[in-house]
Amino acid sequence: MPALRSLGRRSAIPVEMDLRIARRLPEPVEVGAYYVVTEMLTNAAKHAHASIVQVDAEVSGNTLRVCVRDDGVGGADPLRGSGLVGLRDRIETLGGVFTIHSPPGGGTTVSCELPVLGR
Repeated sequence: MPALRSLGRRSAIPVEMDLRIARRLPEPVEVGAYYVVTEMLTNAAKHAHASIVQVDAEVSGNTLRVCVRDDGVGGADPLRGSGLVGLRDRIETLGGVFTIHSPPGGGTTVSCELPVLGR
C-alpha cells in the first residue's frame, strides 16, 4: 500500500515500516488501514511524545493485520477521545477487530484485523 509508505515519509517522527502486502485490497479495507495509521502517527507525535513508531501490515489468508506501536508515554484511553473510538467504529463496521494496549509509561500498541474478501 503505497499510501502507508507516504504517511511514513511525511511523519513528524521517524517511522519504521514492515509492509507485506503483495496486492491491492478492497478500497474500504485500504481506507480503514490508512485511517488507523494516520490517527496513530498523529497521536504518537501530538500526545505520546514518541521518538519512533513501528508500523507492520501483512495479509495472511483472507485477513489484513495492521499493528502500530510507539515508544511514547502510553496511557491512551478511548474513553477520553473521539479519535480512538472513531477508529474502533470504522474497523468494526468493516467486520474487523480493533484492540489497543497502552499502559502508562509503556507506549501504545494498536492492532486491527480486517477481513479481505474479493480481489
